[in-house]
Amino acid sequence: MRRQGRVGMWFLVGITLGIYGLFWYARTNAGVASGLGVSRTADSRWWSQIIPIFSVVGVHESAKRINAFAGQKVISPVATWLFWSWFFQGAYVHLQGGVNRACDLRGISR
Repeated sequence: MRRQGRVGMWFLVGITLGIYGLFWYARTNAGVASGLGVSRTADSRWWSQIIPIFSVVGVHESAKRINAFAGQKVISPVATWLFWSWFFQGAYVHLQGGVNRACDLRGISR
């Protein structure tokens, strides 16, 4: 897991038509799983974001995992899936904000 600028990420996801979002989603969930010492579930894989309903479940569960990683609530899981409607970018940018706050709490720098 690493800190990343939210605006830059928003542009990268938009410019690559969502491909970077899939890469980011897989990398972030792998980092959270290793940080928690648990195995990855199907909703934490990149391909879960391609399946319509499963993708919303995936971002919701990712927010819960980020909160567990931080040790406190740094991001709202419900708000994460509500942001999903923003051209498929809003959820990733919102999750990155939670990752940044979790990294601050755990003392992880860029």
